[in-house]
Amino acid sequence: MVRRYLGGPAILSPLASGLCLFLIYQQVFEPHTYSVAILYALVMALLSQALGARRWALYVLLLAALGFQLCYLTHELANGPQDATSSRDEALEGTARALLQGRNAWSGVTPLGAQATTGPASILLALPFVAVSGEVNGLSFLFWAAFFAMLLWFDLERRNDSFSLLTVLFMTGALGFQQTLGWSLDELYYPYLFFGLSYVCLRRGWFVASGALLASTVLFRASYVFTVVAFVGWLVLAGPRTRREFVRLAAGGVAAILLVLTPFVVIGGQEFMTLNAFTVAYGMSGANQWPPTNPIFGGLNFVAANVGPLWLLLVKLALIGGALTAVSRRLRAVDHPFWHIAVAGLLTYTVVWHPDQRGVDYALAVVLPAFMAIACAPRGNLA
Repeated sequence: MVRRYLGGPAILSPLASGLCLFLIYQQVFEPHTYSVAILYALVMALLSQALGARRWALYVLLLAALGFQLCYLTHELANGPQDATSSRDEALEGTARALLQGRNAWSGVTPLGAQATTGPASILLALPFVAVSGEVNGLSFLFWAAFFAMLLWFDLERRNDSFSLLTVLFMTGALGFQQTLGWSLDELYYPYLFFGLSYVCLRRGWFVASGALLASTVLFRASYVFTVVAFVGWLVLAGPRTRREFVRLAAGGVAAILLVLTPFVVIGGQEFMTLNAFTVAYGMSGANQWPPTNPIFGGLNFVAANVGPLWLLLVKLALIGGALTAVSRRLRAVDHPFWHIAVAGLLTYTVVWHPDQRGVDYALAVVLPAFMAIACAPRGNLA
């Protein structure tokens, strides 16, 4: 079936075609290192439909354009002058370097003076890159390449022609992608790849692997606890599950947590118990002032001004729990958890950790799971 689908005619939707034209214009008038290669690939992709090319040829051209742009974004743009005022990649590199030196990973501060909220799973992924080159640019490239490989896999499975649209939409830099790639914020979003892989394993009956991947997402960043709750909510309501399946999921999760945390406990010792990504994130979760832009934020400001921090925390949890329950019940017929995760990401960075003026830094918390949901749309919905 996959071979027949790839051998079918190349299809670019009107929106995807328009975005290709925009990208071609951008590469002509704002050239950079890989502009010529990207330009040729996009022109051929745009002509592929008119020339009667096969779908596989279109996808090869789009993958080539995507690969060249990722090289530029992760190895050139990310090292531009703005990098001096961006601490996300330095925090990941610094925590990994501390662990390699035999110290608690969170004992230092970022170059801008803030404590790192980088999770242990992110640090373990970064270790070989920091050990070899001192940077995580290569890890950023591999993350995005793997993420789009997953979107391609979903497209081939659903046969919905979503890959072309999502690829060119990413390449425009819209929806927060330019912000994330330019300011090296990639580490914020590593868990989304693991959510997708956990879903793939779940569909194949690999419950231990699925549980391990799901539990690992919280170990990337503590803020992902609510997206895990959303995933589990979908899992519980989407269909009947046996007790044995849940036991295997839990066993995989416990094994992953022990495996990831062991080197940090051994190296960090007592300091790790009091200073780690989770204690730092908990301190940030006490946010108690929201911009007065809507009634919900106004209500939270009223609660924060009239009750103690414990009650404010309970109100936050009640809001998130009620919203996620409603979403899970409403979308119980959807055969994937990615819309649930998108809603959880939105709630996380508005209700719990509100980003104030830095809201665009966290836009992909909603956009990436939305991309995954679109890639899992039923056949024919996006053609």
